[in-house]
Amino acid sequence: MNETLSEKKHFLTAREAANYLRISLSTLYRLERDGRLQSLRTPGGHRRYTTAMLEECLNKREKSSGEVLLGQN
Repeated sequence: MNETLSEKKHFLTAREAANYLRISLSTLYRLERDGRLQSLRTPGGHRRYTTAMLEECLNKREKSSGEVLLGQN
């Protein structure tokens, strides 16, 4: 991943990431569980995402043929 320094410093919460992708929180968690999206964890165990991570997920969706990556809300 090629991220700028400012992108590395700005992390989105799970709710913000779901809103960014326009999906529900449960779909976000399913994408992560299925290995289609990666997250970082805080020391307290909370998920954090960068916009680069989310864009990578969207790009995978566009490249996949016939497979639905993001579910319905």
